[in-house]
Amino acid sequence: MSTMVLLHVPTSSPMGFNDEDSKTNFSHNRVKLEKRVSSFVDDPKLSYEVALKKMYSLLEKVESSVYALLRTRDMAIS
Repeated sequence: MSTMVLLHVPTSSPMGFNDEDSKTNFSHNRVKLEKRVSSFVDDPKLSYEVALKKMYSLLEKVESSVYALLRTRDMAIS
């Protein structure tokens, strides 16, 4: 699922950024999100409850990052 979300965030954005800083910030946040998701390691030694909490925490961080990327994109478009 996480990879699918990242596929919808363009690497090079045709969104008409006003300045280079906005574009750089957007790219940095996208790369940071990608690293956060790809660095997740499922530890089979963890109990079911602990593993779910760890996954849920990552999900919340991903959602927060995606919303921030969407806000950045929306500000760049308007």
